[in-house]
Amino acid sequence: MAVRLHIDYSSSSPAQAKQAQCPAFHCEILAANIASSKSRFPLEGEDSILCSTLKQFASTIDEISSWQQVLATQLTDGMMFPLTRFIESDMGEIQRLGNQYEYSSQEHEKAMDRFCRLSKKKYTEKLAADANEDVFVFRKKYHQTGLRYYGALNQLQYKRSCSMLEPLLGYLHAIRSFFKMGHESISVSDLDEFLSNISASVQSVHSEMNTECIKSSENIASIEQQSIYKYYVEPTLNEDMPYIPPNTNLEI
Repeated sequence: MAVRLHIDYSSSSPAQAKQAQCPAFHCEILAANIASSKSRFPLEGEDSILCSTLKQFASTIDEISSWQQVLATQLTDGMMFPLTRFIESDMGEIQRLGNQYEYSSQEHEKAMDRFCRLSKKKYTEKLAADANEDVFVFRKKYHQTGLRYYGALNQLQYKRSCSMLEPLLGYLHAIRSFFKMGHESISVSDLDEFLSNISASVQSVHSEMNTECIKSSENIASIEQQSIYKYYVEPTLNEDMPYIPPNTNLEI
């Protein structure tokens, strides 16, 4: 009875799709930064520090995106390629040899059945010789196919070890190279100074924004109080709604 090896093929396309998402994500951030740097608010000057800061961030993000593309390429070559080769080539060869082994086994059984069914009434030396030759041919084919099949199964044990270790090795090499590129490019004094300055600037903007919010709220409240008298078509003076001259020195 033929021995069959069940093979469960798995696709590597989802993993490759995930790899491609990282550079695409950085490209989207880069495009958003470029679009933001080109936007202008009505009260914003042409020399706004925000535009120059976004351009510098865009340059850094673009560089990070290039690292991600290198990482995706290295993962494809060093991790996905050995797995794909093992699944599609090595395991596919085992599947093919298994099919041949099963088919040759069936042919051998049919040849044996024909030999055993030789009629004694119609028995002749020629029929017996032909049947015996058929058994010889198909038994030889069955034996040779089985040897190749079981030999490939033995080799598959070694290939399986390599196919499990090589992708992990390629993965670690790719990740190590990726972080090494990042460390060498980001761990520089200029970038440290830039990040420190931007962090201090953001804190300063938060503080200035809080101050302006308080000042704006006070100005709005003052304007509303001065405008109550003018909400009527024919205002009447009373103690609850005294006339307050507008303050023309307010600044918003």
